[in-house]
Amino acid sequence: NVERAFSSYERIMRDCNAALNSFRLPTSVPAIEQSKPQQDFSGFKEGFFKAVKKDMKVKLSALVVWTQIRSLIKGSIEAVTHGRPLTRTEYFALGAKYCRLNSEQRSEAYSVYEKYASWLESNNYYDSCDRTVDLLNRIRRMSIEERVNNNIRFDIIYVDECQDFTSSDFALFWMLCQGGGNLFLAGDTAQSVEQGISFRFEEVKRVFFEMNMRDSSGVPSSPLSIHINFRSHAGVLEVAAAVLKVLHDAFPGAANKLKDDKGLFKGPRPCIMSRKEEKFLGRDAFLNVLRSNPHLVLLTPDDNVSTLQKQLLPVADNLVVGALGICEAKGLDFDEVCIVDFFSSSPTQLGKAWKELFRRVMNSNRYNTDMNLQDKFPELEMRLKLLYTAITRCRHRLFFVETQQSSVAESFSRWMLGRNLSEKQDVADLSLELKSADEYRSLGVEYALNAESQESAEEADSWFSRASMCFKHASDERLMGKAQSHAMIRKKAATVFEKDWNDLKNDVPSLVIECLEEGGFVEEALDLCDRLRDLCSMEEHHLKVAVDEAIEGLKKATA
Repeated sequence: NVERAFSSYERIMRDCNAALNSFRLPTSVPAIEQSKPQQDFSGFKEGFFKAVKKDMKVKLSALVVWTQIRSLIKGSIEAVTHGRPLTRTEYFALGAKYCRLNSEQRSEAYSVYEKYASWLESNNYYDSCDRTVDLLNRIRRMSIEERVNNNIRFDIIYVDECQDFTSSDFALFWMLCQGGGNLFLAGDTAQSVEQGISFRFEEVKRVFFEMNMRDSSGVPSSPLSIHINFRSHAGVLEVAAAVLKVLHDAFPGAANKLKDDKGLFKGPRPCIMSRKEEKFLGRDAFLNVLRSNPHLVLLTPDDNVSTLQKQLLPVADNLVVGALGICEAKGLDFDEVCIVDFFSSSPTQLGKAWKELFRRVMNSNRYNTDMNLQDKFPELEMRLKLLYTAITRCRHRLFFVETQQSSVAESFSRWMLGRNLSEKQDVADLSLELKSADEYRSLGVEYALNAESQESAEEADSWFSRASMCFKHASDERLMGKAQSHAMIRKKAATVFEKDWNDLKNDVPSLVIECLEEGGFVEEALDLCDRLRDLCSMEEHHLKVAVDEAIEGLKKATA
């Protein structure tokens, strides 16, 4: 029998930790044992970096420093093999292709890391690197047979969006399937927008070499490149390729250089929305566009989502999707996309960097201009990757919108129009076809399926709401009710597992019945039973038997 499972990385980590605890191999990190919250980039930036930046007069941005810590000092394969973070000397010894900061920038980044390590220890905090290395060290203490018997080994692992993982994560994948030959990785280095991740496919080879006891026979060959794009047409892909070229020229080594993607068909060039004799669209004109076209998907930098949502309040009740962060939308695609306030919302300190970039881009057409901005503006690399990622979410119609004036946006528009990559669209003449009921219904099903794949109940609820709005525009009350029922069950299931164990045992059976009565949610019921069984202790054999009987009954219902 072949058993296939679809899982998020977070769930794999959680399941591995539970299995190791059951095998009497508890964590050695006190903060994990005490269920302290894991520190992410937001916690690093707001809780630690802001104060340190002022005291230490740090020139590097929080994101650049966080990337050095997460991807190199704590999350590199060297850190994994040493079983600890890199020393200052080891960090400085990393090659220029691996760490693209100069010596002065490295010194500053490592000094901040030392303060960060003390801050974690004094507050009893931990981050994702601590958790990954802790799992690796615990799994190493088990034999292959013990891993198999405790569900800590997989025959094959397929990893999508692999550019969002550190080298230590790949080391864990390697160990979970005991060998790189059983790993299948797919990703795009130009879409490496996960905060703190610096990824190139060459690093995967280094991980496999080290994990395979420095035996090159287990190192994979060069990655297979796919150049036919089945999602977007040539009009969108030409803009994406132009942005990618700027990324390669300004930040050599930021992403693997590949052939340009080719679309299977031609399509309309992207549009820069504006009003007559104005260089930007403005909030009121944009809201009028959305009143006529509620299905438009609005993408904006993730740190601007809340601001944009406030601007959208007058039309929010009628929008299907509304505002999404670009990172949040990664892995998804949409027919019509508006990239909103990408430049006007850019941090003030990046204004000089953007202007310098576009000055060099414009001059490069006439002069042999040095485009390398790695040493001068390293933080701009991530913004270019964000722009590329946003553009490639579009299947058909792409629009650029600025609701307020921005000199950087004006420079971007001049570059796009000068290269004939886009056209300027006066909203007074804008004619977008409204979707039919069937198109809204189809879009609703797509969003509902996306909701089912979400690990977080909150994210699932958000996508079910979008699906429900689509069904509302299609006047389909049956599907709207079904989407709302699914959302309710996901919420209740999440609430149950937040309870204490004694309450949990009592609530799960009734929720399983409710899942089935509300619409035959057998998969949800099975998931609840599986998770309940994992939480049963050795002394609760009778409860495990009861859950096993329920699982068998549910499986028969789906046969």
